[in-house]
Amino acid sequence: MNQLLQILLVLWLVPTSFLRAAENPLVTVMEHEGRDYVSAKSLAALLQIELKPLPGREEFVLCHQDRCALVKAVVAGGDGDRLVEVKALAKALNAEANFVPGRRQVGFTFSESSTNKSDELPHSGGFAPNFTLTTLTGKKVSLADYRGRRVLINSWASWCGCRNDLPAWQKFYEKHRARDFEILSVAVDVQGVKVVRPYVEKAGVTFTVAVDESDVLGRAFGLKLTPISILVDELGIIRALGNGPKQEFLAQVETVLQETPSKVRIAPVAGLSSIPKTELEKLIAVSPKDWRTRVHLAAILLAERDLPAAMKQLGAAGEQKPDHADIHFLTGQILLQQEKRESALASFRKALELDPTNWRIRKQIWAIENPDKFYAKPNPDYRWQKEVLEKERTPSTPASP
Repeated sequence: MNQLLQILLVLWLVPTSFLRAAENPLVTVMEHEGRDYVSAKSLAALLQIELKPLPGREEFVLCHQDRCALVKAVVAGGDGDRLVEVKALAKALNAEANFVPGRRQVGFTFSESSTNKSDELPHSGGFAPNFTLTTLTGKKVSLADYRGRRVLINSWASWCGCRNDLPAWQKFYEKHRARDFEILSVAVDVQGVKVVRPYVEKAGVTFTVAVDESDVLGRAFGLKLTPISILVDELGIIRALGNGPKQEFLAQVETVLQETPSKVRIAPVAGLSSIPKTELEKLIAVSPKDWRTRVHLAAILLAERDLPAAMKQLGAAGEQKPDHADIHFLTGQILLQQEKRESALASFRKALELDPTNWRIRKQIWAIENPDKFYAKPNPDYRWQKEVLEKERTPSTPASP
């Protein structure tokens, strides 16, 4: 057999995973209690994977490029080094571990950067995606602005009885604001500032309030309900989830606030909701069929009141994904801005048809159609809502939250 055929035969017999690993630097594998580990120093030197300890906590922060995750599968190595379990590393950073024959070395193949395109929603213990909104005073505010402090993201709405929780949040804020603690209050209201401001002023709120007309927060966190409360620590890690100022949740928040703040600093986790307009336009130029990016660009254009440009992006997104609720919801918001009330409601209803478990859509439809049932009294008319829900109920309609 000639030399060329021998080489081809060897390549054919070698696993493709090994060939992929050979494209990347290989890291030496060490066995510890029957599991495979790699040196943190080697990861940093060869793959730019950084492991950072969190003083007083079991977890470590593991970062590669714009992706960070928490891991616990770390043991002490020699000379001040630490060893990271291969399996845990691959899962945390969404990578494939490619062992060479004999399993003495391993390479890693990383998937495309997870800029908010993963099906996995943010969860307690994970990193919160960055997002940008506009405050009641017209200023831009991003979650990244709070890095180094603990921030409670409180999502509420003028059409929700949770509007009456604002005084309780103000009291909690005044009690703890000296502990590097902030509240970012996000009102989910397609009707805009005019329906939000009265409740904020009545409660004498002094923390930051943003108005989320396009449900940016909902898309970033996969939210279907209101209210929702999310505590994010100084590293950007979600530490607690709740649904209002209930005693159990507030106790969880206070426990975190008693911790000594970590001095570890990492870059905010990227998210489409925080990418500037110019960068989104560049992404679309490269991948014109990327409908998710077009939706996020449309939300920015809508916030800037460039309604024709926003509608153009949604039209292009709809050609790729005609059955996605976000496209119809944003279309409805544009039509509402254009004072085309009935057309807007038709788009909102289509969004609800595609996403029947989304109470944030359902109740905003009700509030637009029947403002007297939501704004005439201190609380929305819940008896009326229950009756309407029974009339609207279909096999796909969820139970009332």
